[in-house]
Amino acid sequence: MPAEEAARAEAREIFDRFDLNGDGRVTPEELRQVLVDSGIDVETGDARRLISLQDRTGDGLLSFEEFWAARREMLGERPPAAS
Repeated sequence: MPAEEAARAEAREIFDRFDLNGDGRVTPEELRQVLVDSGIDVETGDARRLISLQDRTGDGLLSFEEFWAARREMLGERPPAAS
């Protein structure tokens, strides 16, 4: 498996831990629940603000593609050029 595919698969596994109902979107409530379960006490409003930092569609949710783009940006990676 090429490195890009492996990294994307790993990111998907992480994303799926936050997508508690498996609908392909992370809600502020899901993000808050996972963080609280991990010992990080946050309010839903804080989770909403965290999501808004990467929510490119403005729907208040985090899709995998938004999560993947944020991960790549944080690591200083550039997406492959469109063909």
